[in-house]
Amino acid sequence: MLPPAPSLRRAFSSTTKRLVGPESPSFIEIPTARLPNPVPKKQPKGILPTPKNLFPPSRPEKGTPKYIAAATLERRKPPSKPTDAETAAFQNWHLAMAEKRRQNLREGLRELKQRKEDLEKKRKDVLKKRNAERDIALQQAEAEDVRLTLPSVLSTMRLESKGLPDPRREERLKVMAERREQILKEKAEERQQLVHELYMNASNFILTEAELDKAIEEGFKESDIDPEFGRYLPLTVREMLSRNERGGLGSPEDFGAVVLDVGGALTGGKMPASRNYMATKHLYDV
Repeated sequence: MLPPAPSLRRAFSSTTKRLVGPESPSFIEIPTARLPNPVPKKQPKGILPTPKNLFPPSRPEKGTPKYIAAATLERRKPPSKPTDAETAAFQNWHLAMAEKRRQNLREGLRELKQRKEDLEKKRKDVLKKRNAERDIALQQAEAEDVRLTLPSVLSTMRLESKGLPDPRREERLKVMAERREQILKEKAEERQQLVHELYMNASNFILTEAELDKAIEEGFKESDIDPEFGRYLPLTVREMLSRNERGGLGSPEDFGAVVLDVGGALTGGKMPASRNYMATKHLYDV
């Protein structure tokens, strides 16, 4: 059984149906000019390495006939005579290939040397021409209109004063000088205080091994008071009031602090707290 024949339907319009909508710029066909190369050229990926310098300045003999002759030496010993035709053909092919390699090396060195010389000559000519044009421009006389208008233009561009006006400059400089003097004074007082503390604490420095052993024993000696049953209770308010009444103006610790302040004023520095010999340890009554 044959398949049914496809039905042919005539389109309403004589133009072919496009696959783009009316909102597309390609909906209406507009003839365009034929470009010489409409296909974009593909750019190869990657970066080419820097070519090797075959003729460095340290090897000026490269490219000379003597160097080329030494690099392409001819065969010293004649080849052995072959016994059959196949070996002779193979040997002749080897000799021809060796001669071709020598010829290619000679031609390559000569052409590369000639190209290098041409490029250097062209570069020197361009540089010489550029220097000549620069010398002509430097030695050229100034135009008449430039000579007449340049002084007035420069005078308008030149500032009359060296800087912006600052009416409060003297006042600001005076305040800054006072601030600097105050900072220097504070630094001097702090330095003097540190020197005084170093002098007062010099008597407690450990200088010998015996003093070091004594300090270690005092710092790490065992306490005779039982930690469980030797705790003291804090003072009550009544006990503190009665103690102040018995002490009069204050406790011995307060008098010791006053004495330290007076000593510091007389010696010109701050006395360390270890000099407070009037401070005593009050044991709270259990």
